[in-house]
Amino acid sequence: MGLQNYHKWNEALFKYFFNDATKDKIVYLFVNKKVITEVGMNLDMGEADAIGSFCKSVSHFSPINSNLFRDLHVLTDRWWNNRKDKIPPFIGLLCLCVYAASKMEADQNEGVGVNNYYFRLREVLGFSGIGKPPYFENTINMWSKLYEWQQENNNRFGYTPSFPLGSKFAGLPRSQCLIRETDRHLLYQHFRECGYHKKEVVDKNVIKYDIELLFQRSESRLKRFFYKHPEAQEHFVTLIHSEYNDWLSDIKKVNLEDPKVKSEKITSGKIRRKSVDLKLFLQFKGRLSPQNLDLKQIAELEQDILSFPEELSGFDFRNNFLFRIVKNSSELLLPINKTLTKNNIKLSYKNSPLYIFRNADYLGLFGWISKETISKNEKHIILFKTGLKGNLDDWINKNAVILTSFKDTLLSGWSIILILTKSKIKNLVIDDIEFKEKKVVNVKAKGGLKIENKIWLATYPPKLTIFAPRASLVKINGLDDSSFSILESPMEIDLKNYDLGPGPVNLSVDNYNHKLHLADKQSFDLGMNNFYKIHPLNFKINGVDFSESENLLTINYSSHNRIYLIYKKSAFELEVPNEIKDSWPYSRKFSEVGISLSELKWRKIDEFVEYLSILKKGNQKAFTNGVAELFKDETVFNKILRNLLRLGFIEVEYKNGGDFSWWVTPTSASNLPCKEHDRIVFISGSRLYGQIGEWIRHSVNTSSRYQFYIPDSEYEPISIYLESKSKNELEKEIATRRIRLIQSYEYLAYDLASSIPSINETIESSKSVDLDEYINWKSEGWDIHENKWKEKYNSKFVRITNKLGISQYILKRNTSAKKVTATQGKIFIAVNNSVNIFSYTSYNFKVRADYQLPELYERVLTMCSGTSPIKIGKYLNYKNVPLEVALMILYKLGYPPSEI
Repeated sequence: MGLQNYHKWNEALFKYFFNDATKDKIVYLFVNKKVITEVGMNLDMGEADAIGSFCKSVSHFSPINSNLFRDLHVLTDRWWNNRKDKIPPFIGLLCLCVYAASKMEADQNEGVGVNNYYFRLREVLGFSGIGKPPYFENTINMWSKLYEWQQENNNRFGYTPSFPLGSKFAGLPRSQCLIRETDRHLLYQHFRECGYHKKEVVDKNVIKYDIELLFQRSESRLKRFFYKHPEAQEHFVTLIHSEYNDWLSDIKKVNLEDPKVKSEKITSGKIRRKSVDLKLFLQFKGRLSPQNLDLKQIAELEQDILSFPEELSGFDFRNNFLFRIVKNSSELLLPINKTLTKNNIKLSYKNSPLYIFRNADYLGLFGWISKETISKNEKHIILFKTGLKGNLDDWINKNAVILTSFKDTLLSGWSIILILTKSKIKNLVIDDIEFKEKKVVNVKAKGGLKIENKIWLATYPPKLTIFAPRASLVKINGLDDSSFSILESPMEIDLKNYDLGPGPVNLSVDNYNHKLHLADKQSFDLGMNNFYKIHPLNFKINGVDFSESENLLTINYSSHNRIYLIYKKSAFELEVPNEIKDSWPYSRKFSEVGISLSELKWRKIDEFVEYLSILKKGNQKAFTNGVAELFKDETVFNKILRNLLRLGFIEVEYKNGGDFSWWVTPTSASNLPCKEHDRIVFISGSRLYGQIGEWIRHSVNTSSRYQFYIPDSEYEPISIYLESKSKNELEKEIATRRIRLIQSYEYLAYDLASSIPSINETIESSKSVDLDEYINWKSEGWDIHENKWKEKYNSKFVRITNKLGISQYILKRNTSAKKVTATQGKIFIAVNNSVNIFSYTSYNFKVRADYQLPELYERVLTMCSGTSPIKIGKYLNYKNVPLEVALMILYKLGYPPSEI
């Protein structure tokens, strides 16, 4: 029965999309609820049954859910090899994949991840679990075969372009939802403005150039996609070129000189205009008086629909709001109905003798916005024709509404009252006007460790705030023993208290359902599919590209007491004091480094690294939210960020304004400077607790062992070391675990130290500034003796701050001024004034704690031991730093060889 039902839907959908009307046309398989309902009616199904029947027909195609995509792939190959004269067997499956993508439409404007798509796909299929269903990648072949089959039939069935929109697999069905009818109207108008109808052929490069010009002068959803997905721009242009060919074929069928048909044909069908209602916006600038009353007609508009409607005289447009000032009371009773052809909008204002307002905070506006409902336990302002006062008084008395203010002289013929409703309220009915009680149920999730849209880690679920009428019945997963009634709204519940475990969660509030998923952290794939070796000079750290060049700083030894620093073909001879001359990288065992090893112990900071590993990348907000959830203290944010950066767990990219984006480095192993350097590695990067447990339990050979260092700081992750009896056994274990092995010429710390840019080079390449532009900013100079900022202090390193409290750091050079970071400026000033902020004894590199090294330099020093520095007195002490690394760091920080 399942197969029969699927083939019935497959044929019906084929007939819907591919018919005589679509010959030589683009045919997107855009499937939403409306399309499924229409096709269901052709199968004699009611609207209520169509969605369920369609989804079940696909999900029940295979008796085993996990085989669905594999079985249809096999059927596709049979059809391709033997039965291409029949209709393709995969149309139903592809349509369901697109239907799942269309359900993401509301989230796409916020930028949606691939796991969010799979959440929707599993939802419509009724499949449990998370992530990509087994064999889903076979749909790539189906999209390809559909296009090839259409070409072989000379586009008798149209042609269906598809490309990976943002992701390799899920992007194909999402690409069917990219060009919408409003977008097509915009593109056709653009084609005509460019004169494409006068040309026989327009090259794709011309289309790309012109479309970028269009995007420069207007906002649109397509523009945001184009610049958000640079990797898909060529596919996008191909799609636009297909739209152009489609449009041109229509143009050639139309007599362009006939104005009666020209405007109808080129828009490819009926134009659906978006209806936008103008509301009243009321604001008081001070006490209630006519002079302080500000009244506007206002509508919030999407940027991609409207930039600014020039045909509306008297209106203004700002921050996505179209508005018009109401200058006198008579304008309140004048209806507005305008069609904005260019922007495809129908704008209307419904006049009334009575308006009810509620707070407009949710719109980001300070004031009151007109509404069509009344809410319980809320303040309202009512603006009404004075003649209706008696009716209002009756309603107020019957509902025991609290009247807090009344004014009848603000607008000619109109009065205003301010009221506070109670928990029970009846509809307000006056003549033909009716304002009903607002009955809204809403659930908002906050906190927890969120992975994707509606997906949280099961160990850290969110808190839910429920907005619902009192006495509403709430159930979790339909269980009576977890049901309760709303006593006061809003009501907050913590899902941690319900022992839910991994799996779907359905919170029902009367007839309203809020769904989310709690995921088992061990179900996530960290993406370590390939074992590979890289040299440290062939990848980026904190945005710096390490590549081999003649500018590498190297060390040569002439004797134990004499060392040559060689940089840019210049050599500097240094004499090494006796007390540190034996601090060579390979002269002592790892056991002598001073790292106390212990059993594996997982702490909050390690759970945080797990969370970041699952996310893989994110913005600053995701990072700070995770810190707040796990540590309940956002002030430790900088400590944690600094430790993860210096130990190589994450990389960051800073943006204007100080925010940053981050990504987790793949699980990586690097050699340490010790006697066993070729058979012991420090492991950093992405990790899961269960993954490490697997390593320990299933070592490839008994000669390999994992060892752990548990830092005293609760904000520093554990350090993991892998030691084997030989280099071959070490590499065999690493290969089996799919860990990235960083192959060094010497050891990672040395190779990084030799290649990182010097402080002087970094400052020289930074942006020059004109200090006259900051003449009105507050200026402070850095006092290197007292180690603090001082106003009116003469210093080459200054901090300038504007009235908003935003600071910038400027370093004055001989002929220029450079914008630098606080760290760079303080180090540069200290070094150039011979301030002693560093110290080195055998294998111990110390930095004054009130000076922070740049992130790259900290990474070099921590890679010597795999641990963060420990504070001892006024200094931060980095362990196991060989003399050669210390010398290279000091030279790169700007110390002349004679002073090192």
